[in-house]
Amino acid sequence: MIRVAVVGAGAWGINHVRAFSRQPNCELTLVCDASEKARLRALGLAPRAKQTARLADVLGDPDVDAIVFATPAEMHAEHAVAGLEAGKHVLVEKPMALTEADARRVVKAAKRSDRVLLTGHLMLYHPAVERIGELVASG
Repeated sequence: MIRVAVVGAGAWGINHVRAFSRQPNCELTLVCDASEKARLRALGLAPRAKQTARLADVLGDPDVDAIVFATPAEMHAEHAVAGLEAGKHVLVEKPMALTEADARRVVKAAKRSDRVLLTGHLMLYHPAVERIGELVASG
């Protein structure tokens, strides 16, 4: 069972809270958001999850295996690197970074940590997108 924390439980992050709280092979252990209102809303979906307003609490929690970052885009690269350097698997919402240099820094952090790095993309596995990929690959 993988233990997951969601950082950023606002408009988009609440979808991650909902999804991970329903997964049978995951335990949503921690919700982090600066807004108490957002944390309380998230706990309505995942009442057993701990809550915090501090990212440091998530990074240092031994009961967290993976972190989902649904924070403002300008924080994605910094947060992803911090999560990876803390030894956590990371799913960071799109865009992973705002610059190529920051994206490369995130990828290097993933390689150094030997952890999984995933960038969220709503349509990545949509049948229409998969079909377009097949068409492109076939020429």
